[in-house]
Amino acid sequence: MSNNLYQDIVEFVATEVSGAVIGTNLEAGGFKQDSPDTCSAITMPGGIPILLSSGEPVVWEDIQLRILSRAPDYIAAMNEALKYYSVLNQMSGYGFPIALPVWRLHSEAVARPAKIEEDDKGRNIFTANYILRIVVI
Repeated sequence: MSNNLYQDIVEFVATEVSGAVIGTNLEAGGFKQDSPDTCSAITMPGGIPILLSSGEPVVWEDIQLRILSRAPDYIAAMNEALKYYSVLNQMSGYGFPIALPVWRLHSEAVARPAKIEEDDKGRNIFTANYILRIVVI
């Protein structure tokens, strides 16, 4: 567990998605110059996180998360994106070791992954946005 919520989320995703390795085929913040052709990157789109309270003791925060996935082949890029979608869409009840007391996570995709563009090397890029609700119990 780090003192950085974003880093904790990236590490959590890497542990939940089979084959995801931070710094190899999963990047935090965007694609690096030397990232492999087939890989994904986790970013946090702009906007203000929403901190809500439903009364004591439950408080939650909704966090936006974007996962970009790329590959030279359209189907390979789609499958890379679906690898994350299949884990993060409708995920609920997972313990999330950010801080004490106990945190729980619910994640939901805003929509299925979709192709947004090809980069300057012709690699297909897909995106999917998620809402992560982190609840302190």
